[in-house]
Amino acid sequence: MCCLNKLRYKNKKTFINFVVIIIKSLSNMKKYFYIFFFFLLFNSTLFSDRMSIEVEEPNIDSLINQLPKLNLDSNKVNLLIEIAQKYNKFNSNDIKKGIKYANQSLELSKQINWKEGQIKSLFQLGILYDDINVDYNKAIEYYKNTLKISKEIRNEYYEFGTLLFIGNTYESLTNYPKAIEYFEIGLEKAEKISKNIDNNRALFLVLRDLFSAYEKNSDYKKAFEACERYVYLVDYTRISENYTEIDTLKLKIENELREKETEIINKDKEIEKLMIYLMYGGISGLVLIIALAISLIFVLKRVSK
Repeated sequence: MCCLNKLRYKNKKTFINFVVIIIKSLSNMKKYFYIFFFFLLFNSTLFSDRMSIEVEEPNIDSLINQLPKLNLDSNKVNLLIEIAQKYNKFNSNDIKKGIKYANQSLELSKQINWKEGQIKSLFQLGILYDDINVDYNKAIEYYKNTLKISKEIRNEYYEFGTLLFIGNTYESLTNYPKAIEYFEIGLEKAEKISKNIDNNRALFLVLRDLFSAYEKNSDYKKAFEACERYVYLVDYTRISENYTEIDTLKLKIENELREKETEIINKDKEIEKLMIYLMYGGISGLVLIIALAISLIFVLKRVSK
């Protein structure tokens, strides 16, 4: 029994070490992953429309040419943000152009008092300053303003995403205690989000970042705890998915059995009806034969006389 426990401990430790390597690899590319992740979050309608049909993506010039045709409303704000996002893909000179359009979207959002537009604009400005090391401190300033308005409108998803970006930017500045501070607040928010929507994706993201920050801050005990919780979530999610599959399969089998039972009952009813028809048909036939026999007897008697 002792040997078995040792073997289990060894296997668990090996698995945790493997997960540590995976998390480290993901941490190296997390900024680009987050930009993509929150691009989808802030532009879900636009993204879903584009996924429905394959169209050629418009270039920046064609988008800029659309600006004068639009009214001063949320549609124009979204277009300005889309232009700013496209400049984010290029070099630092182009990023300055992106900052110009993001600032225009921010001013218009304030003008029409659209809080969500202000969040998107401030967030995009943070990304533009954060990208290719333009100005991390300026990026943090915009992220914090994003966080402030997100709290005002009580949007937990924007809050959570912004907390992670602030933490990641502090980590880029090697200010690990400050990064950990925001990641830990993000963990509290992720626990609430995961509880509300029964989805552990937010916890996966923040635990990965906490592991990275704890390790860089030489707090190996907390790094291991974050990693261990990550592993537990992986196992729990896998088990939950298996239970869901089992429940789905069980429901499918039950439905099939009900259909078979209904089919058998219907066939029994049809057989019962057929037996009744046969019985009545047999009786009618017997009566007919008897009648014919009697008629034949009478005919024979008359002939014999």
